[in-house]
Amino acid sequence: MWLGKILLWASMAAALAAAFAYWQVERKLSRSGKVEIEGDNLGLKKARLWFALTGGLILATMVYLWWLIMTQRYEVAYVHDYTNRELPTLYRFAAFWGGQAGTWILWAFFTILWGLLVWKFARPYEPATLAILSGMIFLLLLPAAIEDPFRISHPDATDGRGLNPLLHNFWMAIHPPSMFVGYASMGLPFALALAGLWRKDWHGWTRYALPAAGFATAALGLGITLGGVWSYEVLGWGGYWAWDPVENASFIPWLACAGLMHLLVVQRTAKSAARAVTFLALLTFLTTYYATFVTRSGFIQSVHSFGTSSITWWILGIMLGLTILSFGLFFLRMRQVISVEGKPILSGMTSLNTFLYFGSALLFLLGVVIFAGLSLPWLTILAKALGLTQFGEVGVDRNFYDRASFPFALVMCLLLSLFPLSVLVRPKDEDGAKEWVKAVPWLVINVVLLTALLAFLFGVRQPVSLILIGVASTCIIANLYALYLRAKQSPLTVGAYLAHIGLAIFILGVVGSELHDSARQLVIPTGGHRVAHGFLFTFSGTGERPDGKVEAKLEAYRMEGHENVSEKPEFVATTIFWDTNFGLVRTPFIKRYLTHDIYVEPIELQDAQAPGTLTLMRGEERQVGNWKIKFVRFHLAGKAIMGMPSQVGAVLEFDDGKKTYTATPYWDLDKGTKHEAKISEKGITVALESMNAESRSVTLRIKGIEGLHGHGGFIVINVQKKPAVNLVWIGTALILLGSLLSGLRRMREAIKAQIESVRTERKERKVKKVAA
Repeated sequence: MWLGKILLWASMAAALAAAFAYWQVERKLSRSGKVEIEGDNLGLKKARLWFALTGGLILATMVYLWWLIMTQRYEVAYVHDYTNRELPTLYRFAAFWGGQAGTWILWAFFTILWGLLVWKFARPYEPATLAILSGMIFLLLLPAAIEDPFRISHPDATDGRGLNPLLHNFWMAIHPPSMFVGYASMGLPFALALAGLWRKDWHGWTRYALPAAGFATAALGLGITLGGVWSYEVLGWGGYWAWDPVENASFIPWLACAGLMHLLVVQRTAKSAARAVTFLALLTFLTTYYATFVTRSGFIQSVHSFGTSSITWWILGIMLGLTILSFGLFFLRMRQVISVEGKPILSGMTSLNTFLYFGSALLFLLGVVIFAGLSLPWLTILAKALGLTQFGEVGVDRNFYDRASFPFALVMCLLLSLFPLSVLVRPKDEDGAKEWVKAVPWLVINVVLLTALLAFLFGVRQPVSLILIGVASTCIIANLYALYLRAKQSPLTVGAYLAHIGLAIFILGVVGSELHDSARQLVIPTGGHRVAHGFLFTFSGTGERPDGKVEAKLEAYRMEGHENVSEKPEFVATTIFWDTNFGLVRTPFIKRYLTHDIYVEPIELQDAQAPGTLTLMRGEERQVGNWKIKFVRFHLAGKAIMGMPSQVGAVLEFDDGKKTYTATPYWDLDKGTKHEAKISEKGITVALESMNAESRSVTLRIKGIEGLHGHGGFIVINVQKKPAVNLVWIGTALILLGSLLSGLRRMREAIKAQIESVRTERKERKVKKVAA
């Protein structure tokens, strides 16, 4: 659609014009020796018009693409690829960010909003920052323009391919936007840090970067959390975090931004962390580009990946270009940066800045460890590109991340347990110190009681887990007491304590729900019973829902002792199996209690089979009697008939432990005949009974092998008891709330400073007029 293309390219042109106009303003300011704008005599009005036009054009581009989606214009590539006629309105609206181009446009739009806030509340830094931010907006729109979501690719289409069924979830409607709000928020400290390097101002920009860093930590944290909820409720593998490559790629920017937020507080108070805070501000935004590249490269396998596309190498090029430009300027200016302008950071082991600095260092080092684990597969890709075939697969599994993150969690909780002392107890504050000394016995007793209670409830006996529970309990009690004292003085300053309490609660939730595996795999025939976690599960059969999904019903009766069973089911677990164009989708059932969840994860559903028949998925192997039978792949051969090969069948392997035999039964569509496959020396005959291309399965009729007695159908499920999983969600919510409150507090301070600056400027103008 030509209108969409014009709007998109016009947005990019306006962004470049705004960048140039703001650059001219900043250049005139530097020549005049001024650091703040007086009036609009330096072309500021023109620059603002260009920036506002950029925002208006991006918004118009978004509205037009949404209009194409909502009016079902399937001839347009983007509409065809991510929607269809059956898609509900909510998911049709969310399809805007279902593809790559939409996410880049969304990211650019949120960046515009931060630019408007700079325009309003950070005027001393407006020209330099918005010159950089406008250039960044151009680079964000470039991949979308290259991919061109408005191109006509299916001129006669009356329906589309549809949105991936895994994305048919309420949380997915707000998960991507919150991620990109976080990414856009991280762009502001990056632009401010570059502006500071440009101006050789090592400290002034931090006042405006701190609110953005706090808001980015909250927004990106919300996005990651919603992704965890989506994984837990929809993917059906029983967890909320799998250390998946793309999960890790988004977690690294969050760790970097949380560290940046703490380091910015150090710089605001001590003015001695200029080099470190500038370095981290630049690095934080660049990690968002790396996360975007990992998601869109297609080289690292993940359930989140978009796959390789025409813009993959453009993203890599932009990321490398920004890295070279930003860090090139950083190292060029580094010697000019004053290392210690105010008080030394490590002025004492009990000082607030010492705790903040060590906390930032811990978050940064954890990010480095995760980055190293994430990036190891690139060695395999590089080796293959260089033709080094002897170079094996390189990578790490989930155990690496679990073990690597444990010491960081332990040290972080210890650090946060002592943190309140540095804030509330000052050398001169004798009353505060006495209050803490009086509270020590009470605090110790509460820590011991909470640790013992949690260990009992979780059933934890391992020393390592007990240590982690004890340290997390200490963190909770100490910060709760500090929060109580701080709230009496100033309620708006409790954000840090809420976040720290949330982190400890989150760690407790992880210990309770993840570190002690309680999964029980049950194979239940139709009408049969199996016991797990104090419940008797009865598989009562399946039914087709109005939306075409197959619903399996399992009645769960509470076991009262070893033999007594409740008369009525405690709950009915309804797991869902859904054959789609994207493969088989399985949705779990979750029964939520206050202290735990019962998680029913569907694994396999088998319909009734007649004696002598066997159904296999592609790649599946089944033991039948003394034989292992495997469906290797589909067999496609012969001449083409209406675009399809005339011979379709299955390549099978039969293994008796001594020798492997291959058999290929097939249908000849041209002649309308069925051809059996024989293993003559074993007296086995195999015929193709039916075939399902969508579920990638075949049903075989086999003669000569004992054990194929048929069955009335069965279901395979994993039943897990997840104690304390609610602590994960409560802890995460407190972390996000604390981060948001901290960001709002700092934003309030920046607004006050801006108001004071405007008042001072007006007074100075009045004095000049009177003098004149």
